[in-house]
Amino acid sequence: MILVPLSTAFVLRLFLNRRFVNPLPPLDRSRRQFQIELALLVGVGMTIALYSTVVMQFPFVHSGLKLVLGFLTLGLFQSVDLALERERSVILQAKALGYGHAPPAKLFPLTRRFLQLTILMAFLISGVLILIIVNDLRWLTLGAMLQENLFFLVRAVIVEILFVMSVLLALIINLTVSYAKNLKLLLDNQTTVLEQISKGDLSGYVPAVTNDELGFIAGHTNRMLEGLREHLEMTHGMEVARQIQADLLPFSAPEIPGLDIAGISIPTDAVTGDYFDYFRTRDEKQLSVLIGDVSGHGVGSALIMASVRAMIRLRTALPGSLSEVMADVNQMTVEDNYGTGRFMTLFCLMIDTSSFSLRWAGAGHDPALLYSPAKDSFTELPSSGLPLGIRQDSAYPVSARDIFLPDEIIVMGTDGIWETTNQEVELYGKDRLRQIIRAHAAGSAQEIVEEVVKSASAFSDGELKDDLTLVVVKALNRKMPRGS
Repeated sequence: MILVPLSTAFVLRLFLNRRFVNPLPPLDRSRRQFQIELALLVGVGMTIALYSTVVMQFPFVHSGLKLVLGFLTLGLFQSVDLALERERSVILQAKALGYGHAPPAKLFPLTRRFLQLTILMAFLISGVLILIIVNDLRWLTLGAMLQENLFFLVRAVIVEILFVMSVLLALIINLTVSYAKNLKLLLDNQTTVLEQISKGDLSGYVPAVTNDELGFIAGHTNRMLEGLREHLEMTHGMEVARQIQADLLPFSAPEIPGLDIAGISIPTDAVTGDYFDYFRTRDEKQLSVLIGDVSGHGVGSALIMASVRAMIRLRTALPGSLSEVMADVNQMTVEDNYGTGRFMTLFCLMIDTSSFSLRWAGAGHDPALLYSPAKDSFTELPSSGLPLGIRQDSAYPVSARDIFLPDEIIVMGTDGIWETTNQEVELYGKDRLRQIIRAHAAGSAQEIVEEVVKSASAFSDGELKDDLTLVVVKALNRKMPRGS
């Protein structure tokens, strides 16, 4: 009689798995497997109990109830075991096929699961034992009338209780081993990926196919990996951008008789909005020396800097005065950056390489400093134009100086120098810059650049808060034009 309902349940289980378990999302399969297994075994127990009560005429309280409770207990152990087996297959399948990256939408803590399962098992096992003991006590009471049967009855009761306890113990051990396999599989996946991360390998992932803490940890480990990969790609992209931008700045100063030139740009980020350049004009008679600073920091500023550099190079190759060049570059900058709120300050110095006369124009940039050692005096080279990119019709007046005398020094910089602060939030200021220029005026342009950078860096304890760009042009001894 037992084989018929068990066989029916087995066949029905195959159909139900294909129909109601396999199509489900991975997180729901083990739960549905548990429900189906428990329902089938409880159904088997109730069928057998009904048969024994109706057909065999056994009392339900002493026989049928014990069968139902026994199959319910067996079904609980069996359904949990098969649910764990289903969970293992889902974990292995997820690892092989590469799904299950996101953490579970709803968390079902392990502590709650263990508590519910423990309470349910305790009630069922207690119920089974109580029924056995009650039934055996009734049996002993009825059999005690024959003294010679008492020993055999007591032994039979003890054997029955030991047998039931052994079966329950075996089921508990089997369930513990089954869960230990799942736990080992989940922890192995997690530790393997963490070891890979510690070695710099970000290619792995942890299958997040359980809705407990381990699935939650696995899902957020995957999110961390995605974030690390994106950060690595961004870092690589920024490094490429930094290299490209570094190539846009002069690699070395032009060698022009009578002039000593040096420049440097130190970004606080991977890329910078600071800009400097020097190049000969098309007729080779003029040297253009430029310095600029785009508002803000980062990639946006760097793109504007690269764009303006290209505009300047292109426009200076065409005919036109310095004022016209600045106006045209400003007009293109306004068109390119309309609505962004970004702008660029610029100072352009033109040096005639034969007469050493100076012309300059500025677009909102701090004036260059001209130091004359013979007079021990500093003169600013002022300009009045608006920054590039603010107003389309801005004018850029040109100023001039007849001669750039030997030993005189022109220093062009960005506000990252004099606005550098120390721990007391004190500004470095232009007075300190003038002191460094005066103290090292006898040195080369490169030495002056290095000393200014060293001084500003020491003032800020090596932590520059803004991009620092500096260009130094020093006039060397030369044959002076007649009448100078």
